[in-house]
Amino acid sequence: MTNASQLVHERPQPLDRTHLAGLAVVAAVLHAAFDFATASWGATTPPYLRTADMPEAFQFLSPVTISVAASCVSGVIAVVAFVATAQVHRRRVVLGATISGFWLLSAALMRLVWLDTPWSVTAVGLLAGLPRGFAIGAVLDALARVPERAQAARPRS
Repeated sequence: MTNASQLVHERPQPLDRTHLAGLAVVAAVLHAAFDFATASWGATTPPYLRTADMPEAFQFLSPVTISVAASCVSGVIAVVAFVATAQVHRRRVVLGATISGFWLLSAALMRLVWLDTPWSVTAVGLLAGLPRGFAIGAVLDALARVPERAQAARPRS
């Protein structure tokens, strides 16, 4: 018989679509929260929220709208990374690094293709985004274990 303390150290079981969709929403909300927090400091603003550095045709876009769209996409990417890292050792660290890597790649590509932001300013925004992926990865990993703990706590017949 498996008890709850043993299950915490085992690899998580695959989650159903409903749970994965819920994790995507949680990741999107966390990405938006990080956008809000880092944009509040000016220098740490993510590159994709620097509307003044965008081509004129895009400067009318609201940073809030951009953040919501980017956060939704990033939430889906976080769940793809979550599924892809299901069988790795030290999942929380690998998941956090994967989410951070995808975020850094997309933010840096945005700067390369669309923005006129100086690289020194961009670097501060990118570095400020590093903890984001690790925090989101830790939350997703912890939330994924909740159904396992509940199932382990149920008496077996």
